[in-house]
Amino acid sequence: MKNFIKKIAFILLGSNLRIRYRMKKIGDKKVLTILNLHSVRRDDGSAYKPLEPAIFEELLRFLVKNFTLITFGDLVESNLTKEFGKPLLIISFDDGYKDFIDVTVPILFKYKIKVNQNLIPECIDSGEPPLNVLIQDFIGKASDSELRNINIPGFVVGQKLDNRIQIGLRVSKYIKNKPMSEQRIIKEKILEVAGNLPSFKGTPMMNIDDVKELTELHEFGAHSYSHASMEFETDSYVLDDLIKCKDWFNVNLGQKVDIYAFPNGKFKKNHIQLAKDCGYKHILLVNDLFSSLETEVHYRFGFSAENNLEMKFRALGSFSEI
Repeated sequence: MKNFIKKIAFILLGSNLRIRYRMKKIGDKKVLTILNLHSVRRDDGSAYKPLEPAIFEELLRFLVKNFTLITFGDLVESNLTKEFGKPLLIISFDDGYKDFIDVTVPILFKYKIKVNQNLIPECIDSGEPPLNVLIQDFIGKASDSELRNINIPGFVVGQKLDNRIQIGLRVSKYIKNKPMSEQRIIKEKILEVAGNLPSFKGTPMMNIDDVKELTELHEFGAHSYSHASMEFETDSYVLDDLIKCKDWFNVNLGQKVDIYAFPNGKFKKNHIQLAKDCGYKHILLVNDLFSSLETEVHYRFGFSAENNLEMKFRALGSFSEI
């Protein structure tokens, strides 16, 4: 019954009438829409759910028809006075998963679209996904007994293990609300079990050679050095992270980085000024709000969809006020 109601809701919310209404308001208000994606691939059993490639390709068709697609690098003063004809939209990826080069980039090439991808240097160097994704990988693929053997300090998995996605989301949220020092302890506990399972593999990341191959095709930014939730870190930690990202891009890619995406929606207000002081021109948040062409701080919409109707609904900002 729940799935039926959800289906009917998206038929209405993704209707052509609503699309025309939302597009007119987006155009009249001259807002900037930024969609935040992570992984595009087929479901491999992880509790961390990717966007299906077919839905992603349909998203691109929808966006090309209704928007002018740009990157943060296009937001320079000389461009702000241009009349683009259609509302502006940026596709912004986070983390740097291997499926970006294997699956996403070929589809983007087909439609001649350039996107923003924000990397986690530590994950690119190690080949391991951020902790919240690693544990969702394990939760989705582990047996009941393996999952019960995980000892996450302060977290109770519970007796019902049938809905692995919900368990994964609960654990992910729990981890995101911890400083990095505590996250590393949790990671050790997880690897005590998962590390001994020869069949277990976390979601693959791009390596530095993959990134170098794409630097001329797409726009890269930093998604913090280690995927820390900055709200729970000291100012000195945040400042060090901002500088380490600058150094990593310079040493490994030979380029400056002026985009910084705060992980997990966690930050303190003064952290934005710290980022500006370090030379970051575009500071990215995930607040599920429309953004502006004139600001240095950009809001993004977290994007996911199980079908094309939901895709259209979320591509137009869901229920957010325009």
